[in-house]
Amino acid sequence: MTVQPKIVPAGEGPNWAVFDQTVRGMLFAKDTGGRVAVTEVTVPPGDGPPPHIHDREDELFYILDGELEACSNGVWTTVTAGSTVFLPRGLPHTFRNTTDRQCRFLVVITPGGFEGFFADMSALAAAGPVSPAEAVAVGSEYGVVFLAG
Repeated sequence: MTVQPKIVPAGEGPNWAVFDQTVRGMLFAKDTGGRVAVTEVTVPPGDGPPPHIHDREDELFYILDGELEACSNGVWTTVTAGSTVFLPRGLPHTFRNTTDRQCRFLVVITPGGFEGFFADMSALAAAGPVSPAEAVAVGSEYGVVFLAG
């Protein structure tokens, strides 16, 4: 498969609702020969995903606007606009927005493919609240284990 250049204009790409966050798909595994996926995540005040582990992907967050508390291996660190966070696969992690304004950040996922999790979770959320059991089932399809937390 020959990979072609791709430009994603500002604001374009699907928006998915996942754990009360908005995830905008920008680049997908199908665009990059499976090498990488890129999303933009907007986290409202007080929100964040359950603690979890990725078995298949590494993640890199680049904070565009706002502030998050990121937790990896049980250590919480405040990250602000301009900060970068690298989360290798197999490492327990989560994040939360403890401020009174939204936070926006890019997520670079290697290899690509995990963007399907966001699409599947959003499709479930469109039908009503997603139960923990449903989130666990979707996560297991994408190599994600949710931890008690």
